[in-house]
Amino acid sequence: MMKLDYLPPQDDLPDAPMLRLYGDDPQTARAVQEAVAMLACGKAESVSLEALPGVRPLDGCVVAAKVGENDAGIRPLCGRSFEWVLCRSSWYEVMEMISPFTRGHRAHCWNWLEHDSRRWNRLEQEPRIWFLLSTHPKGLW
Repeated sequence: MMKLDYLPPQDDLPDAPMLRLYGDDPQTARAVQEAVAMLACGKAESVSLEALPGVRPLDGCVVAAKVGENDAGIRPLCGRSFEWVLCRSSWYEVMEMISPFTRGHRAHCWNWLEHDSRRWNRLEQEPRIWFLLSTHPKGLW
């Protein structure tokens, strides 16, 4: 099982706000990778990450991963619901970044699936939302 949650902006956490998917579960990581592959190859236009096998959303966290014309990144919808929009080639890159997590690990590892500031052309007042994938049982990086 892997947990999906949202960390709101915090003064002592410079990487927040962020979405996190964490836990050392290669089977769940494979399910997430397969869903992202569906977006990358055109077999799906949208995937609900919280509905994937082995993903346990915390506090009602909902993430709709979608294919778009451009890399819009992650934006809040309402409450703890988010939309993550990337073009197909970027979903392919995310699929590749998930690959190491589909194998068992002896040590803690993590990767930012969404942390590319080049994708943002919005006003600076709007906080960027990152996406962290971590094997740590508490979602650390």
